[in-house]
Amino acid sequence: MVNDDAAPTFERKCTPGPQERWLTVLPGIGWDNLVNEERGPTIDLEKYDSCRHSIDGQFLIPDDILIEPRKHSQVDLTSDVFESTSQCTSLTAYSINSAIDFGATYYRINGDFSFEKESLRQDLVRA
Repeated sequence: MVNDDAAPTFERKCTPGPQERWLTVLPGIGWDNLVNEERGPTIDLEKYDSCRHSIDGQFLIPDDILIEPRKHSQVDLTSDVFESTSQCTSLTAYSINSAIDFGATYYRINGDFSFEKESLRQDLVRA
């Protein structure tokens, strides 16, 4: 995530120029969705000692970050046919979701909800 207003609060050697921004991420931690746990720091935002810039000159890059510019990209298009909205799925809908699971000795109830999946279904109903 890039944030124009977010800048490290420590004394720094580097300052962004008029067309530059700090390259920042969510503060301090990462989230591992496979195990639903917080993980360690994503980057050290306090190290801009090298005053490195992105290739296009738009961002100041923290010292611990490796940047690989993407010179070109390719988009793959695929489609699926569904007979009803209850069958519709999204490739990314299941990767980020909220789930609930309740169980007793003989009975178990579980389910999940994804905003993307719900939004996709609503768009299909409108179309």
